Amino acid sequence: PNHPDNLITIERYVYFSASCRKLGHQGLSLLARECDESAESGQLAIILRLLANIHSRVFGALERSCGSSKWPPTRKGHAAILPEAAGCWDVREILQAERRTILKNVKILFSRIFPLHVVPEESPEGL
Repeated sequence: PNHPDNLITIERYVYFSASCRKLGHQGLSLLARECDESAESGQLAIILRLLANIHSRVFGALERSCGSSKWPPTRKGHAAILPEAAGCWDVREILQAERRTILKNVKILFSRIFPLHVVPEESPEGL
C-alpha cells in the first residue's frame, strides 16, 4: 500500500464457495462449477508469465552491469555486487514499461457519440 509502483494488482482468485460467500461474490465458485481457470490464459498464468519476464529483465540487467565474471554472485559476494549495480536496474521502471504496453494500440470508440458509419477523425466532433 505504501509503494503502489511495486505492486501488481490482480483480481481476487475465488476457488472455494466459502470465499464467495465471505466476499459477496455472486454466482458459483470455481470448485462448485468443478472447473478452474485456464492454465494458459487465466489470471494466475498471466501473472506467472509477467513475473518471469520481470525476473529475467532485472537479472539480465544485473548480470550485464556486473559482468559475466562475477555472475552468478555467491552468497558471500552477493552484497558486494548489488551496490555497484544498483543504478542499472529498477523493478519499478520495468513494471511501468509493462503497464504502458497493456493497452498500447487500443482505441476506444463511444458509439453513442460517434455514429458507427462515420470515421471519428473526420467527424465534426473530432477526437
